[in-house]
Amino acid sequence: MGHGMERSLGLGAATSFSIVAMLGLGVFVLPGLTASITGPSVGLAYLIAALCVLPGVLSKAELATAMPTSGGAYVYISRAFGPLSGTVAGLGLWLSLLFKSAFALVGLSAYLKAIAPSVDIVPAALGILLGVTLMNIFGMRAIKKVQAFVVAAAMIFLLFLAGASVPDMESARFEPFFNGGITGLLEAAAFVTVAYAGVTKIAAIAEEVRDPGRNLPLAMLISLGIATLVYVIMSTILVGVLDLNELGQGSKVDAKPMFDLSVHVWGNKEVMGVTAGALAGVLGILTMAAMANAGLMASSRFPFAMSRDRLLPPLFQRIHPRLLTPHTCILATGAAMALSIVFLDVEKLAKLASAFKILLFVVMNVTVIVYRRTRPDWYQPKFRSPLFPWIQGIGILVGLALLSRLGMLVFNAAFGVAVLGVAVYVLYARPEMRRRELEKKLSGRDSIVVKLVDLPPVVEEAHFHQATSLTLLVGKERTPERLVELGAALAVDGHQEVVHMIEVPEQTDLDAFYDDTPEFEALRRRVDRVADERNLDVEMDGLVTHDIDATIPHVIEEVGCQWAVVEWAGPAHHNFMQPDKHWSILEHAECNLALYRDDGVQEIRSILVYAEPDLYDDLVARAADSIAKLFEAELTFVRCVADDMDPVLELAQVDYMDQLRGICTSASGVRIVKSSDPMNALTAISKDYDLLIMATDRPRPFANFMRKSPKDYLTEDAHCSVLRLKPQDQIVKELPFDPDEDARLSLVNVLDSEIIEIDCRSADKKALFTEISKSFGARLNISPEKIEKAFWEHEMEHNTSVGDGAALPHATIDELAHETMGVFLLHSPIDYEAKDERFCDVFVAILSSPEERHAHLLLQRQLSRFVMDADLIPQLRGCSSPSEIHALFEQIGQNLGLGGPEK
Repeated sequence: MGHGMERSLGLGAATSFSIVAMLGLGVFVLPGLTASITGPSVGLAYLIAALCVLPGVLSKAELATAMPTSGGAYVYISRAFGPLSGTVAGLGLWLSLLFKSAFALVGLSAYLKAIAPSVDIVPAALGILLGVTLMNIFGMRAIKKVQAFVVAAAMIFLLFLAGASVPDMESARFEPFFNGGITGLLEAAAFVTVAYAGVTKIAAIAEEVRDPGRNLPLAMLISLGIATLVYVIMSTILVGVLDLNELGQGSKVDAKPMFDLSVHVWGNKEVMGVTAGALAGVLGILTMAAMANAGLMASSRFPFAMSRDRLLPPLFQRIHPRLLTPHTCILATGAAMALSIVFLDVEKLAKLASAFKILLFVVMNVTVIVYRRTRPDWYQPKFRSPLFPWIQGIGILVGLALLSRLGMLVFNAAFGVAVLGVAVYVLYARPEMRRRELEKKLSGRDSIVVKLVDLPPVVEEAHFHQATSLTLLVGKERTPERLVELGAALAVDGHQEVVHMIEVPEQTDLDAFYDDTPEFEALRRRVDRVADERNLDVEMDGLVTHDIDATIPHVIEEVGCQWAVVEWAGPAHHNFMQPDKHWSILEHAECNLALYRDDGVQEIRSILVYAEPDLYDDLVARAADSIAKLFEAELTFVRCVADDMDPVLELAQVDYMDQLRGICTSASGVRIVKSSDPMNALTAISKDYDLLIMATDRPRPFANFMRKSPKDYLTEDAHCSVLRLKPQDQIVKELPFDPDEDARLSLVNVLDSEIIEIDCRSADKKALFTEISKSFGARLNISPEKIEKAFWEHEMEHNTSVGDGAALPHATIDELAHETMGVFLLHSPIDYEAKDERFCDVFVAILSSPEERHAHLLLQRQLSRFVMDADLIPQLRGCSSPSEIHALFEQIGQNLGLGGPEK
């Protein structure tokens, strides 16, 4: 089963990811505790801690670019020192995150007590831990987005608080600067190291970072610098405003310093309707809750990864069958956090969390030295730490020095973890690994551990087959076989890729789904059966992701398809709280989209085609023809006309549909429906057909935002299955045409220099059409009134704006001898009722004969390429004469290979 994600995080996004992972404890809890150790020099302690972790940050950046795996430090250590070290490291990493999260919950409870004094800290922390544990088990996706919002709100609040606090600072509060001497300063630096725990978190998703050799270390260093700046500034302001006794010097330590600072600076003043202290308390609670949630989520993955590598019993690999979360690991981690909260005070929690983080940085430095000295062939980091090995040696020595300042508690804890790790390895892991080796020899199969460690499928970029069409199975589709058939039809004898996507909660390591699931195997069997029965060129792959919406555009780009086929999931905009889950495709897909709503029709024998006169009507006709060929069905092209429509105009509608029928090779007919309500009329006649095919609505800003469009209602109410085709915005990536046919016409040949107007002055759309029609009429010797009427008839069917302040009006005239094009540049933009709601000032108009429908479509397609591939519109605005415009079209035509014979 394939796994992977396109590298999608740039430097800015990667930096933001690291900053969000850090800010919290370092500002809201630690400054008060640290001030009780070193006094006013707390800001210097933060700076020293940042310099001490810098070597470890550089080392981990190198390791992450060499092994961009989701296991992170656990994988680096296991591969460098073997499974015994991996067992000890896994337990240590688990405890490191566990203590940090427990510390965050205690800090949270301190802020809660500040708002509600009757609350007891330990019971409150345990109660919140229970809630956080349940959220992780149930895999609530919204939590991740809320976390980023909370951190952003906290940063804004801190910015205002810092600005308001500066006038209250007193220089006398900084004397004496070193209350605990140099020894106390070093102890404080070691104490606050946990504040920098998130700086290397981006390494866990290194496979998603673009240009990791540059962006990964830069993101770490920039985020380290920003966090250090925030920590130093806020802690310095804190000790400059509040008396040390208020922060806990000589008395009980202060775990809610930002609350106390807010109360001191703003008192009972209200901010956004609440007192400043209450606001600080709420933000502190939410920030700590977000950190505790993220910590529980991350720490629970370590026992899972160790169980997967058979270093722990398989109990820890269990995934809840419905919730898809590692509930056993989450419960075990939550229970360990609860014991920490009950039996360890806040200062011990902070020391243990910092100690294990310092140990991790030390081990990262040692690991880089081992890899550089042993030089394994596979070790090819895209970033190499500078000043090797001096920077690593300094990091090791400084780390050990900091550890020595944290007391015997740290060494006892480290010794206990080492003993426990060795015991687990000797009593369970080693016998299990020997048994696995025996299984490997007997079965001849590769070790699962080797697959997951040496070739981690989750972190490899997805390498799907290049295909003409892509069928996405993203949920409980009613008939995936029908989606595959439609994808094959749209591929037109080309290759079709079918991708089954499973979305799992953030709490679940993607490696849990390494083996093909029964669901995937069942779908593969059904897809293979359809492919065999219809002789289709189909390849099926699977993909596991934490976010389907974000992954789909990357899969489409990887496959390079012309069509993507998905099951219709409802209108995109009619409900603000429940948007279409495929909206990301509609917004960003670089291909045509086919949305299918299944009505339970077993066989497709008759197809109703609703095509509207626009740039994409031939796309609808050709897609319908391809589908009709696959199912051996008959096509019926339908048009709805008013009861009192002029017979001549009604005949023109029939002529239009006959032109579309001429594109098709399947059996086809025409149906005229007289009704003033086209959508209701189509709903009524849909009972006579098995499938309705039509173009989907194009999204417009603020249009149909809270209500369904007419086509949404038609899709839901139709008495047959519905296929809605959405061409990629402004670019028609359609089914292939005959190259010789495409080349026989050229925009340069049909552009008439006598129908080019510069600085045209029209006050509105009606005046513009009148002016355009007069120019065409004088040149072609045709009644301007007739031309204007033709333009309006087409415009009423379909707004011809194309965005960027431009429009491509077009119409058909019976007595026209050949296609003719004109260009009109307005002095001032007018309201054209454009799709993007922008006023328009550039108009390229085309007139053609009804008998030359195909030629007209070819010209429209060329014009679309001129607009999208060569930035025609901005260049037209820079032209000051008809000759410049004509030369511009000639140049673009040559560049795009769209020349053509002279008429």
